[in-house]
Amino acid sequence: MSDGEGQSTGLIGGGRLYYPDPARAAQTHAGSVEAYEHLLRRSREQPEEFWAGVASELEWIRPWDTVAEGQFPHFRYFVGGVSNPTLSLLDRHLAKGAANRTAMIWEGEDGQSRFFTYQMLTIEVNKFANVLKSLGVVKGDAVAIFTPNLPEA
Repeated sequence: MSDGEGQSTGLIGGGRLYYPDPARAAQTHAGSVEAYEHLLRRSREQPEEFWAGVASELEWIRPWDTVAEGQFPHFRYFVGGVSNPTLSLLDRHLAKGAANRTAMIWEGEDGQSRFFTYQMLTIEVNKFANVLKSLGVVKGDAVAIFTPNLPEA
């Protein structure tokens, strides 16, 4: 939290909260720390409306009938909706002409970094899909993959 003069205040355990540069924050989804705090409040006070808005940014094969149903621990979200999360990862960005936009920046523990565009990621995903096919993996198979801290993972 701010002390009103833009300075960070101490947190539990001696930690500090550092606010982002306002010019950079304005380019983010929330736009500012205050707007982000508003989103957090809204997610607590109006959870169904909030999460419906978030989910509407994704691709849906069939939209949901109900955002939430049931009580903890027996609850369901987006009841009746059908989605393929992979469509929201790459395909929708390619369809909107973002093939050459940066999709991911990877930074390794040794300081090495690499960037990937949506088109580059699509190529890598298709290569790996073909590796799985060559191993006999078919639609419906369950596959567990170890993913180390590498961009290819």
